[in-house]
Amino acid sequence: MAASDHLGAQWKKFHGSDAELNEGDLVEPRVTERTRMLGDVDQTALAHVVSHPLVASTYGKHVYEVVPTGIEKEHGSHTGPMGEAIRHWSSTSGYRVVKKVEPNEALYEIPIEHLYPKQ
Repeated sequence: MAASDHLGAQWKKFHGSDAELNEGDLVEPRVTERTRMLGDVDQTALAHVVSHPLVASTYGKHVYEVVPTGIEKEHGSHTGPMGEAIRHWSSTSGYRVVKKVEPNEALYEIPIEHLYPKQ
């Protein structure tokens, strides 16, 4: 599934990590507990991202805005505690770091229709 909504706007993607990364660095795929939770029986190395920077911050002390370097798979979405839409993706190619973000500030850069899509 493409990473755009019905309006054609691209979804911003965020990765949380304890690693210190710089602009242009690669978030490399690896086998994690999340890989196993998503039902990957082959233990394929994956890099995971989400559409919500505060959710990404639960995976590490640093949050990065990233873009895919290859094909990615969407794992669906769910509604967060405030009614916001949260999407999840993974890729065997990894993601390129665009910039480090402060999760609370990054929320202001997300189109409101991505956080609260019309039903």
